[in-house]
Amino acid sequence: MPVPLPRKSHTGKNKVRPVKTLYDCQADKDDELTFLEGEVTVLTGEQEQEWWISHIEGEPERKGVFPVSYVHILAD
Repeated sequence: MPVPLPRKSHTGKNKVRPVKTLYDCQADKDDELTFLEGEVTVLTGEQEQEWWISHIEGEPERKGVFPVSYVHILAD
């Protein structure tokens, strides 16, 4: 499992696309997303190059930021 890079505190461009999680991810902060390997999330933005914003597909209340290295972008 890759080690995520530290987060910075700025927001970036918005994207909307499905991504599949490759590893379990446990949130360390309130604004981070917890997910299990194999879940599909809907990418809604980019906090920075290494941290993206998403919610779990079908569960928009489960949202937050996560390290990009934990997911695989699905084909459109």
